[in-house]
Amino acid sequence: MKLFHFTCNAHWPSILQQGLLRPTESNIHMRHPHYGPDVVWLTTCPESHQPWMHSLSVDLVLGVRARTPGDYIDKGRIRLLVEVETAHHWPRWSREHGIKKRWYRALAHTGGDPLTWYVSETPVYTRDWLEAVDTRTGEIICTSLDLV
Repeated sequence: MKLFHFTCNAHWPSILQQGLLRPTESNIHMRHPHYGPDVVWLTTCPESHQPWMHSLSVDLVLGVRARTPGDYIDKGRIRLLVEVETAHHWPRWSREHGIKKRWYRALAHTGGDPLTWYVSETPVYTRDWLEAVDTRTGEIICTSLDLV
């Protein structure tokens, strides 16, 4: 299954060096971090129009002070196209892991369309990456051939 993963410029060098997308918080519970299995977030949507991708402060994401007020990090800046064997459709997967309806609706309200969301409980390695694109410039910054 071909899906997309979005990240920011600040995380890209580390992802490339490690050669994988690591599972992270699944957001199953709003008060208890890592309540559910950690996941790699994926989507069928090739556009980075989900609201959270452009609204996170550098302070919150990287633990550093913003250089100027309103300095934001673009979590949709790098788009990876990946091909994975196993990905779980978020709506069903989240219900199976006990997400509360109210929390599901809150995530949907702030994060775009959950019908486009998928998760992988395992890392996504470079062997599964097809290409990475800088969404701001349209430049292909690497392909699967570059990673061999």
